[in-house]
Amino acid sequence: MRTTSIPTANNPRLLFRMLGWVARGVRTSRGLQEALGVDVRTVQYYLQAAQWLRLMEAGSDHLLTAAGLDVVFGGDPLVSYSKTVRQHPFIEALVSEDEQLPAVEDVVVAIARAEPDLAPATVRRKASAVRSLVQPALASQARAVQVNEQLLLPLSAPAVAPLSALNPGRAKDADPDVFRWIYEALLDYGELTLGHLRGLLDRAGVSELPIGGYIDLLIQRGDATRVGERLVVTAGGVARREAASSTTGIILSHAGYRGWLDDMRDAATGDRSAEIRMSEVARTFREWDIRLFGGPANPDTVDRMLDRVLLDRSLDSFPISGPPGEPLASPQASFLDCWQEQGLVLTLPPFLSDLFHGVAGVNRVLAAGRSGDVGVGSPSLAFRPTVAHGGVLHPGEPLPKSVPDTVSLRQRLLMNAPYPAIIAALLLLHRREPGAFSVESRAGMWYVSYRGKPVGKLLSMVDSFGASRGWLPCRRRVGGLAAADVLDAMDALGVVHVLGDIVVLSEVVFHRFRAEPEDVEVYEALRPLADVLETWLHEVRPIGWDA
Repeated sequence: MRTTSIPTANNPRLLFRMLGWVARGVRTSRGLQEALGVDVRTVQYYLQAAQWLRLMEAGSDHLLTAAGLDVVFGGDPLVSYSKTVRQHPFIEALVSEDEQLPAVEDVVVAIARAEPDLAPATVRRKASAVRSLVQPALASQARAVQVNEQLLLPLSAPAVAPLSALNPGRAKDADPDVFRWIYEALLDYGELTLGHLRGLLDRAGVSELPIGGYIDLLIQRGDATRVGERLVVTAGGVARREAASSTTGIILSHAGYRGWLDDMRDAATGDRSAEIRMSEVARTFREWDIRLFGGPANPDTVDRMLDRVLLDRSLDSFPISGPPGEPLASPQASFLDCWQEQGLVLTLPPFLSDLFHGVAGVNRVLAAGRSGDVGVGSPSLAFRPTVAHGGVLHPGEPLPKSVPDTVSLRQRLLMNAPYPAIIAALLLLHRREPGAFSVESRAGMWYVSYRGKPVGKLLSMVDSFGASRGWLPCRRRVGGLAAADVLDAMDALGVVHVLGDIVVLSEVVFHRFRAEPEDVEVYEALRPLADVLETWLHEVRPIGWDA
């Protein structure tokens, strides 16, 4: 097929239908013939037209371009089609300043000039076809949307907010702001070596801060357990992760501080044992009173001060620290090989943003990490977890010497990282049934929709699905990587394609899932997860767009 040849196809609606079937995975001429109800010759005409209009890549794989994906999935196909047609050099040269449809004779002259070997009758037939093919785009009032493209800087998202405002003289061993910061870091990664914790604190600007008291506090509260030289989050720590949303939450979720408040009230009645208990922890919790209330509390003022802090919220609504919960599952396998198990720890580590550096950047990180995980420094893509599923290495996996290419890196991401894998499974459902499933942006937030109704924000949906499977979604409620960060990282590796306010599975990945043996293995591992996700989405009650 001469992909540069002027097409003979003349029906935009049939072109749109063909693009839709290609987007769903029908890529052979025979399959398109059956889907469209036309003969093979007509299929060839429209494949040629799609390539000429740059809606499909040249070649036999029949891959949609970004413009083709936009026509299929971008909302109003005529708006996207109009933008593509108006930017085509051949059409652009023919269109007058008032953007009227060119006369047939003008098109005849342009085609004869472009393809001088064609017979006059063929030239006229092609001129009529091209004019009909582009007529809806030029007749439409839609105009090409000018997009301000911003440079995507390959910078890592900060792991957690800096602690530069910390007053070093304040309760160094048990400052609730510092504790919250460490708790958030643990939720980001699921587990931390002591060297990682030291390195994170160095980055936060508090390198001299002793960490022993905070480790003890995490274990005392049941939020973490110590395994060798690592701190590992517990099921209880994940269940209480809402407490890390604010320092107030950290203070009021602490069982010891709740006991302090009760003892303060009992001491007002002359309870001597309450006074003794208060004296044992007064040094720490009087500092916490000042942090929570803005000043010291006493039995006569504590309830009134609490009302000001809580506003309309009940004190009982804050989770109380306690038992660590059930033991975590720790299969030494990739996420897609063990997702049927319960108790898996799902994380969304900030270092996923480093995927913007591509294969070369990842290999630099792996080379730097060859010395092991015990050094002082922030966790990176070379992080070797023992429990948590979140990065490009699965629990127990030896550190590879290098990643050979983008295809291998992409496969690692989908096999090992739960959040990207579940998003890919969702977008696979979208390819199967575009009218039913979608991931779209509203007011800067990414939502999952089912049959036009929102079922939740993208990452929250993954959290809810994970909880329904008995997993432990460790992502903190506030802060951390946003959905846009995850989608941008997946886009950088060619897993997804972001088209303005929607995101779709990339053409390259969708094609390779059916054609390339190494990607077929990933697809076969991903497909059962997509089937279970589809069943779950059928049962989820829709929410409002502002939820």
